[in-house]
Amino acid sequence: MENEKGVKAFKINDLGSQVLEAFEMIYTSKGKANVLKHDIEKKPFFEYQKIADFYTQIFNDLIISGINQMSNLKKVVADFDEKNKAKKPTKTRSLELSKETILNINKFIDENNITGQDFLLMAIEQRIVNNNLDLTYIESVVNLIKKDL
Repeated sequence: MENEKGVKAFKINDLGSQVLEAFEMIYTSKGKANVLKHDIEKKPFFEYQKIADFYTQIFNDLIISGINQMSNLKKVVADFDEKNKAKKPTKTRSLELSKETILNINKFIDENNITGQDFLLMAIEQRIVNNNLDLTYIESVVNLIKKDL
């Protein structure tokens, strides 16, 4: 089942979209072009990998660790809780992943009674913690994206 692929769709709002775009610019080959578009200063920790590989890695990290907070994202995004909960999702983010990963994601979301957007943001939070990322830099990238929208 590991080699079988499927599509997982997440409903997200503007906050989710901005945070995902910021991390895709840092970690995926798909987001690499947006670094120039947004005039982002590249850092040594930028690593460009396939988008499916990036998301599979951060999703598995979250599922294994079970982090259940977003304290770093709350420091990075002003009025995080309000922006995360108040605005209804208006976008869909679809990812091609292994069926096993999709099953694990669905199980985690159900067991923790969270939304797809919360799952995505918690996975990003886990990446911040695992890589001890500079929150000031992450905040500046998210703000540049927000300004350009």
